[in-house]
Amino acid sequence: MLLIVGGGPYEQDLRRLARETGVEASVRFTGSVPWSELPAHYGAGDVFAMPCRTRRGGLDVEGLGIVYLEASATGLPVVAGDSGGAPDAVLNGRPAGSSAAANLRRRPSGSWLCWATPSCATGWASGAASGSRRSGAGTCWRTSSENCSERGPQKLVPALGGTGKSAHAAHMTAKLMQHQLTRRQILGMVALQTAAASGLTRIGLQSAHAAEPAAVDNSPAIVVGSGYGGAVAALRLGQAGIRTLVLEMGRLWNTTGSDGKVFCSTSAPDQRSMWFRTRTEAPLATFLWLDLVNKDIGAYPGVLDRVHYDNMSVYVGRGVGGGSLVNGGMAVTPLKSYFAEQFPTVDADEMYGTYFPRARSMLGVNTVDPAWFESTEWYQFTRTSRKAAANAGLKTTFVPNVYDFGYMQREAAGTATKSALAGEVIYGNNYGKRSLDKTYLAAALGTGNVTIHTLEKVRSVTRASDGSYVLTADRIDTTGKVVETKQYSCTYLFLGGGSLGTTELLVRARETGTLPALNAGVGAGWGTNGNTMLGRANHIWDTVGANQATMPVMGIDDWANTANPVFAEIAPLPMGFEHWISLYLAITKNPERASFSYDSSSGAVKLGWTAAQSAVSVGMAKKLFDRLNAANATIYRYDLFGSTSKVFADDFTYHPLGGCVLGKATDDYGRVKGYSRLYITDGSLVPGSIGVNPFVTITALAERTMARVLAEDTAP
Repeated sequence: MLLIVGGGPYEQDLRRLARETGVEASVRFTGSVPWSELPAHYGAGDVFAMPCRTRRGGLDVEGLGIVYLEASATGLPVVAGDSGGAPDAVLNGRPAGSSAAANLRRRPSGSWLCWATPSCATGWASGAASGSRRSGAGTCWRTSSENCSERGPQKLVPALGGTGKSAHAAHMTAKLMQHQLTRRQILGMVALQTAAASGLTRIGLQSAHAAEPAAVDNSPAIVVGSGYGGAVAALRLGQAGIRTLVLEMGRLWNTTGSDGKVFCSTSAPDQRSMWFRTRTEAPLATFLWLDLVNKDIGAYPGVLDRVHYDNMSVYVGRGVGGGSLVNGGMAVTPLKSYFAEQFPTVDADEMYGTYFPRARSMLGVNTVDPAWFESTEWYQFTRTSRKAAANAGLKTTFVPNVYDFGYMQREAAGTATKSALAGEVIYGNNYGKRSLDKTYLAAALGTGNVTIHTLEKVRSVTRASDGSYVLTADRIDTTGKVVETKQYSCTYLFLGGGSLGTTELLVRARETGTLPALNAGVGAGWGTNGNTMLGRANHIWDTVGANQATMPVMGIDDWANTANPVFAEIAPLPMGFEHWISLYLAITKNPERASFSYDSSSGAVKLGWTAAQSAVSVGMAKKLFDRLNAANATIYRYDLFGSTSKVFADDFTYHPLGGCVLGKATDDYGRVKGYSRLYITDGSLVPGSIGVNPFVTITALAERTMARVLAEDTAP
């Protein structure tokens, strides 16, 4: 497999050459790569070579040779030609990363900046002795806490000064500090890309060579779902050497359509947008009461689903990566005090000292540059909402995200293909976003112990007489037709199908008698995280901008108001023209909870949520925004949600939580009560509310569960 990295002027020529020579299936083009991902792409190789030469009588020479510094910084041995500035970037005979002083010479203009990690030199030397660098042995850029402790602390040697290109090199090295990928993740990403290009529905590490893993009917561990909790379980099981099968009902999203993109745009959706719908169902139904938002489409296993119950519908992601494919990426850690209130039996100090940092590191969480935020047109809408909040005496706060803000700044500068700045979000982002298929799941595949089956929906689970679990799954094609019904067995079963998927599966198992020992906590404690959406009309002088980034970066934080706790995301509404609308997704401290029940006549699992329960969230949001409107002499928008009088969209949620609450349906570590070796790792553990976007909490709880399970339940 040949991996070609970059989006330069020769990319299209190389793609054409690959097609014409018949080797397209063996070549992978990454396109433009964010700064934060460069080290792992370097690390996927064994040697970096750029044998430059002087041409045209000395008029055409190599310049600074920054790529040599980048490669050396990742621990690669470097081979350079003797031209121009190349010799200044590489010292002959020195191990990569041996020391900053030895590895780089000082130029007249100043000194260079370099990583110095003793393990780099050791790893490279041991690899060189055997003729090749061991997998990951010389890579010193890993950022997870386990890898850092394993490899020793990373140290940045300060620059002694310098300007111009020296300053650029220092800036480059600082950017490399943000690296979030490992060699295993690169291998896993190649496997995912190759599987998609080859049309494979079973994906393993061998998929990197266009080989589909053999079909199996049993595995020591099975993970149902590939969202946040399922992805954590898959990675940690794979790292522990446990052969693991992941069953995902959605498809793998790595194949480009006729437009050259994996995901369709929000403004021009096609069949890729929705899960087996003939018309899109976007949260905003109308503009000026006109049905201009939703479009007719063909039925297809699209990336976004809207699951309907009485009085409530739920948005979920469908595909390898689950909700990470379609959310706005807001990676918020809840207030420690509220987390402790919701999870009184969980050690909050341990969560905030170990598992939240671990989750944020793996997810690639970063924050927008405040200076760029203040100056860019793309966040004018946020600054306008901040001003209105300040006029009402309300506090705003920046929130982190998993979208690469360095990439976004290059989008704005015109040096990277636009995604968040092209209106992409609810139907997927083609660039810039660190979804789970690029983080946890890629690393899981890279262990060589994890296989993912796509387009397979688990519909029942039972326990065999030997204590193993037996799952029945329907495999569908892209028309939705069931083409095969399969049975799988496993010793360890991890449920990561989300609040809806896991809860429905277990409620059905209890009520039909296949897992009769499940307790009454299964199906209870479900909530919407207090979600309600609304819009405000600004004054004509308070513009929101024709250009809007789709990744929220700020919220109105009134959670400390004990009489009416609300956290409101300042949401984008990119339409390509000035519309003076400020949009918000309010998260309220709604105490209302509902339960799931089984209808034996239809075989359906139903949710008992009522309109009165939604009204509690509306009332809390209204108190906050009445205050904001009064301070600014503004009004609500009445034209966005389909009805001529509907101000608050309270009939859907982006944040379904609960149904199998931690400590009630399970023990304090996600072990399902009544059954051994059965675990839950997803949002059904969260008791209906967490006060912020929940996926970082779900990820951290899953990390905690897997650490305990691997230490106590699977150890020999």
